[in-house]
This record gives sequence, C-alpha cells and structure tokens, in this order.
Amino acid sequence: MKNYNLDQMVTFLRTVSDITWGHYAFKNELLRYRISNEYIDEIIQNAIMYGEEWAQRIISNAGTADAQVILKLFGLSLKENDLDMTAVPRRFFTQYVRKRYIEIMIQPIDIYSTIYKPPLPEPDQVRTLLIAKEIYHYIEELHKDEIFSRTEKFFLCNLDGLKWDSTVKAIGEITAVSFAKYLTGVDFNPFMLDIILLYGYNAGLAENIFRDITKISEESI
Repeated sequence: MKNYNLDQMVTFLRTVSDITWGHYAFKNELLRYRISNEYIDEIIQNAIMYGEEWAQRIISNAGTADAQVILKLFGLSLKENDLDMTAVPRRFFTQYVRKRYIEIMIQPIDIYSTIYKPPLPEPDQVRTLLIAKEIYHYIEELHKDEIFSRTEKFFLCNLDGLKWDSTVKAIGEITAVSFAKYLTGVDFNPFMLDIILLYGYNAGLAENIFRDITKISEESI
C-alpha cells in the first residue's frame, strides 16, 4: 500500500469538489441507507447553498467576515483545551457547547504548526476555519425552526403508533463547512482539516481517510 506525505495529499485534496466532500460527510452517516443516492446529491447541493447564504446573512448583519469579531458579537467565548489528542483515535478538533462557548483543541493546531510549510494552509487560517464552523452550529441552534440542517428530517421508525423523524448530522456538517468556507474566503474545502490536522499525531488514520476521499472522488467521475 502506497504511503503519502502531507504535501502530496493536500495537492490532491485541493482539487476535490465540494460535492465529493459532501459524500465523504455522508459516508458514516447512520441514516445513509435510508436515502437514495440521487437525493443525497440534492441534499449536498442544498446544504452547500444554505451554508453560503447564512454566511452572507451573517456578514451583512455583522458588517464583517472576521470570525473572532462575530464570535464576540454573539456573546460566545472561546476556550482552549489542552487534552492529549494522541490518545484520541478520531477527528475531534472543536465543539460548540450549547449557549455557552466554543471549545477548541489546541494540540492538533500546535502540532500542525510544527509541520506547516507552504502550500499547506496557514495555522492561523486553520484555527479560524475551526472557529467559523462552530459559529454555524451556534446559528443552527439559534434558528433551529427555520434552518435547513434542522428542518430537513428523515423517517426513523414507528413507535407505539407514532412516526419518529430524525435530523441527519451529515447535513449540519456540510452546511457548517460551506458556511466556514464562504465566511473565510478560503480556496479549499474545510473538510480537508480532518486530514491535515490528524496527520501530525495519527498519520496512519489520516492516510486512511485520504484513501476514502480518493475512492469517493473516483466513484463520482
């Protein structure tokens, strides 16, 4: 099995379409097999569109695209967590703690900073993207009755004669990534951070994810 260095992976990942990244987000979605492939394509396109629209709306209302300023305008604080991520075998870099704050894991960014070199995204840019993505999740909670990633639901089961529907996590992640991409103006899909941040402390898992992306990309051709 061929091993890839980070430069090689990033060069390819910058060419991957947003639609392909959307299918990557759906890969491990629990409700994936309840939704047709054709409808998944439509969902991904809508999620990308609504992510961009919400970014435009926030920029217009806030008068800025600066994620740090927007964070303060929303009254959210940013907390740094120095957890040793080498013991956490998964992609976990930030989280929005409901109505309280955004938490960012600093070890992945610190490690990435030691291996960073052009043409990789700058560490400050990476940090801003992570924050921007979680700002969307705050907005998502604030507007849960109207925002696409919360109103789009799928049949889950019938229980005691009642129909239960569920939101799909992948939709929220695709929309959040689209929001962050538009807000920051980067020229790559922020899902790429799943690989470049993980690479510094778990290169094997990062390469496995990269192979998944290449496979999804080839299947979409």
